[in-house]
Amino acid sequence: MQQRLALARVLFVRPSILLMDEPLSALDDITRVKMQQLIMDTHKETGNTIIMVTHSVDEARKMCDQIINLNTEGLK
Repeated sequence: MQQRLALARVLFVRPSILLMDEPLSALDDITRVKMQQLIMDTHKETGNTIIMVTHSVDEARKMCDQIINLNTEGLK
């Protein structure tokens, strides 16, 4: 609940640049889909820049215009 409220507060302010680190990771599937749509709708309305870190490839494909994959498997 706290995570959803924090995200809603940020989206209400409509910042021009929004940095999000795993914003939907702790949400159940139904709430995650609703919040994904809310983020995408807000982005469409405002034209803001959103930089989002996620471990979900499906979420990145659904929500992002550009994906940067930081694969660190070869770094040891």
